[in-house]
Amino acid sequence: RRVQRKLTAAGFISVVVVTIAVFLFGHQLITLLYGTQFAKYAGIADIVSIAMLANTVSLGGIISLKATRNTRALFHVALIALLISIIAVSVLEPLFGIKGAAVAMLIGNGASVLGVLTSHWRHSRKSAEQQFDAGRVRGRTADGPLIN
Repeated sequence: RRVQRKLTAAGFISVVVVTIAVFLFGHQLITLLYGTQFAKYAGIADIVSIAMLANTVSLGGIISLKATRNTRALFHVALIALLISIIAVSVLEPLFGIKGAAVAMLIGNGASVLGVLTSHWRHSRKSAEQQFDAGRVRGRTADGPLIN
């Protein structure tokens, strides 16, 4: 759990720094890199950076699900998030253009985060406790031999 929390915090903090940079300097960076004709897309960069930031919230859940061998749950979450993303893009892009596509990305990422966290809360802890208890029965713990 400590590793999970530390990795989630580290990922979140690093992406927060990038998100702040995008919010503060996105217009200038896009103008510098791609020219003035693309400066109007700075708002899109803001939305995409928020979508990326949302993803970092689920890092610990992903790690826990993998560590407890619940990867099937991750596959199902990814599949559902993909379907939600396809529907969101299909609806929002024709209505709002590239801004709609960026919002659809945010919606898809949000669905993924909710799915990962829900799966984590439902499966990971129970699986970890079962693995720990099985190790105790065999005379050891996940950290090494059981000391009596």
